Amino acid sequence: MEWWLVISLLFGGMVFLLLTTCPLRLPFSLSIWLRRISSGGIPGLIAVVTGVFTSITTFTLLPVPFFILMGELIFHSGLG
Repeated sequence: MEWWLVISLLFGGMVFLLLTTCPLRLPFSLSIWLRRISSGGIPGLIAVVTGVFTSITTFTLLPVPFFILMGELIFHSGLG
């Protein structure tokens, strides 16, 4: 496939998904994943899976929802 055809298909698909009023994360994520898969084949697919797994398993921001949950429990139980 020619480079200009790939770029126009990805850009056109992203614009189409943006015009269907779906959440913003879907068209941008889908275009990035499709580009990785189309450019690299199996290594590109492995990179997508590794990126998703890495973003799910990072525990840097894990205390934030637990802190909010703790605050809600204390507020609704009347301890606060």
